[in-house]
Amino acid sequence: MSSANKKDVPRDIGENSELTADAKKFDRLFTLYSKIGCGAGENTMSLQGAKLWLEQAKLLDENKGIAETDVEKTFSATDVTGMNKEEFKAWIEDLAKQKDKDPKDLMNKLINSGPPAAGNRSDLISTTRKRIKP
Repeated sequence: MSSANKKDVPRDIGENSELTADAKKFDRLFTLYSKIGCGAGENTMSLQGAKLWLEQAKLLDENKGIAETDVEKTFSATDVTGMNKEEFKAWIEDLAKQKDKDPKDLMNKLINSGPPAAGNRSDLISTTRKRIKP
């Protein structure tokens, strides 16, 4: 695989010792969205955080093929209360395949979605796991 193609494969981000710009963006956004809801621990994505990120990326839309119930079903099928980065990437790939979507496209949209909207500040929790009041 050429180095140009590696940038197009978000699933591979983080595998090289030198992180690409997309990998750094993904890591930063994963950390931000993992602070939403009641995850199992630090840098662990909760269902609430995953849904918010998909919504922010404009992927959570029944008309576009991914409904909230799809997200809840696939998330609960993992038998975990939260996912680390690698588990989250694998979950996105599984969700994409189930909904006949391109996993790379979903990951790129997540990477380019930006941080959680300011209106969701009440959902953020501090590193001590206490809710942050707006």
